[in-house]
Amino acid sequence: MTVAAPAGEFRSIKRPLSGALVTGLMLLTVAYGFCLTLTLPFNLSDGLLDERSMGLFGVVGNVLFAALLLMTMVRWCFVHPTAFLGFHRTLGAPPRRAGQEAFVSILVPACNEAETMDAAVRSLIALDYPRYEIIVIDGGSKDDTYGIAK
Repeated sequence: MTVAAPAGEFRSIKRPLSGALVTGLMLLTVAYGFCLTLTLPFNLSDGLLDERSMGLFGVVGNVLFAALLLMTMVRWCFVHPTAFLGFHRTLGAPPRRAGQEAFVSILVPACNEAETMDAAVRSLIALDYPRYEIIVIDGGSKDDTYGIAK
């Protein structure tokens, strides 16, 4: 049984992923994008670029569309591996120590929110982040929003 840390203390759940799994997904994604890029001209030539069925503007539009698709596929082959490699580098990175995180102010605007204020503030107090403050902004409520938030 896992014991939860007190509210306000930083805790994280380590979910290890195998480096081989990430590398395999990267190679599969790159291979898929590469195959799409190679088959694109053949798929477009099967009707989109037929000059007899359309005029000059249709052909130019289809060529521009094909160029856009080709750039998208080439981008796929570069962006996906870069993202996977960046993630792969974080797998072995040591976790941050407490105190390295930035201080965060959480602003909670409220007006006549007495019914939900208690649950909202309690859920914010239970956050896993170590360095934060909660500021409730009461916008002239006619109910007990201020008292509950306090």
